[in-house]
Amino acid sequence: MAKGNPARQKMINMMYLVLTALLALNVSKEVLNSFFQINVGIQRTTDNIEDKNSTTYQAFEQAAINDPVKFKETNEKVKDIKSKTDELFMFIQEMKYSLVSKADGVVYLGEYKNILDEDGKIDKEKAVSTKDEPKNFEDLTENQKKLPIAFLDQKGDRYASQEMFLPYYDKPGTDTSSLRAYELRARIIEIGDYYTALSNGNKDLKATIDDVCNVKKIKQDDGTTVSWQVYNFQNMPAVSALTILSKIQSDIRNVESDLINYLKRNLDSKTIKFENAQAIVIPETKYVTRGDSFRSDVFITAYNQNSNPDIFIGDYTFDSISGLYSMIGDYDTLRVVNGKGKYSIRTSSEGQKDWKGLINLADETGTKQYIFNSSYRVAPKSATISPVRMNILYTGLENSEVGGNPIKISVPGYRSDQLSISMSNGSTKVTNKSKGEYLAIPDALPKSKVTGKSVITVYATDDNGKRKTMGEMDFRVKRTPDPKPYINLDEGNTGLVSLDKLVAKGLVRAKLKDFDFDGIGWYVQKFTLRAQNQRGLQSTARQENGMKFTSEQINLLNNAPRESKIYITDITVKMISKSGRTDTEERRLDRNTVIELELQ
Repeated sequence: MAKGNPARQKMINMMYLVLTALLALNVSKEVLNSFFQINVGIQRTTDNIEDKNSTTYQAFEQAAINDPVKFKETNEKVKDIKSKTDELFMFIQEMKYSLVSKADGVVYLGEYKNILDEDGKIDKEKAVSTKDEPKNFEDLTENQKKLPIAFLDQKGDRYASQEMFLPYYDKPGTDTSSLRAYELRARIIEIGDYYTALSNGNKDLKATIDDVCNVKKIKQDDGTTVSWQVYNFQNMPAVSALTILSKIQSDIRNVESDLINYLKRNLDSKTIKFENAQAIVIPETKYVTRGDSFRSDVFITAYNQNSNPDIFIGDYTFDSISGLYSMIGDYDTLRVVNGKGKYSIRTSSEGQKDWKGLINLADETGTKQYIFNSSYRVAPKSATISPVRMNILYTGLENSEVGGNPIKISVPGYRSDQLSISMSNGSTKVTNKSKGEYLAIPDALPKSKVTGKSVITVYATDDNGKRKTMGEMDFRVKRTPDPKPYINLDEGNTGLVSLDKLVAKGLVRAKLKDFDFDGIGWYVQKFTLRAQNQRGLQSTARQENGMKFTSEQINLLNNAPRESKIYITDITVKMISKSGRTDTEERRLDRNTVIELELQ
């Protein structure tokens, strides 16, 4: 047993010795069950040792980060200790798994209570390996490999241990080095030599290593000697062999703990302990909305995970005689995890909130005290939804250079990357997430409707991943207005146009005037020309593909009398897309939209 074990571990080892002797006899089922409980206790103790070792390893890691030149070599050394210890530990884990699989044909892992069904009976569905679907240890997940044995049914089976770990060991010609009991003994010797080399001659540490790694022959009551591996695994009840393996794991973890703590004491004390500390308050945010929780970490700078202070929230007073602070009135005591106090309070009202408290930290010289104070502001839930132009959204803009209706979103107390939006009767697109800029694209309106409605809702996701609604706004939806058609030669907008110029260079164009969005272009696709001939009769000609006059239309113009009027009607346009193509949907302008010109 390793030096410095707690009383519980000593008791477990004592009961182990007693029950080992009892198992040499035909003992009752109750004794076998009791022995399995000892195994469970050893496994639990081993887990606790491993948790403490993890904390020590973290201290080495931090020391190497703070001063890599001085502590990198030591940190690499303890990493090697962990690697070699874990390797032996997992070898024994596999032996335990194989033993139970051999004895029962089925293996359950984890806590016993977790393999029970609602009626308190073992749930066979929770077995990781069965006779029908056997699974080898190497087929388990990394997490499963670390789990303890949850149940052993055939506790008194005296053959499983020998068949798994010592098959034909006494048969001439058997290669005993390949037998797992012999391999385990060799590995224990190897790691014992490795530990001893790192102990730097420390007598107490070496004595512990020698005790734990002692795998010499064992003298029996009749004066004969027997090998360590035969003594522990031949004709041994399965529950006893299982507990022996668990005890070896526990002892190895204890030696690992003693060794790394010995190396830790040799570090510069200033890298493990801290002086001149001060209280630090780090809130998750100083801006929260009503109904949310304000959360903050309260801890000592250069804090030690093995040193948990007492942290109180409330008012305090100072006694000038004793030179100490003490809490007054109603106050709260924080839960402390790894040296950090976890403060959480649900807000119920808005405004500035001040809070303060006291930290008591015990060290070798006594108790040190640190006072702190901080504040945060509670604001009402709100969202800012700012239409770039107005609270109207237009359909069809997705085909233009604009791409949609620009909107801007912001929520006080939240970063833009924490925000998202949704839109009813439409969709949205991010244009600049860092600035909270989006495009709103409402669905096209049915021909039977002049206007519609869309609702934009804003959501915020906090640092804990919780998503909540922050606000919404209603928008009216309209069609993009019709462009106004014109003749490119009608620069003075007088309605008078030269016939010669009209025939030579005239084009029918369309432009959206006085609209809130720039970059929306239109292309005239179809139109009808109506003009008089020399006899005063009206004639028409249709352009079906473009804004230029057709030869038929030019003929009508040439035959029209001077100072007569011509009319451009039944105009169809298309919106120019981003690529400049006119593959967008046609729109026929209102029948009352007419270009009226007088020929000169």
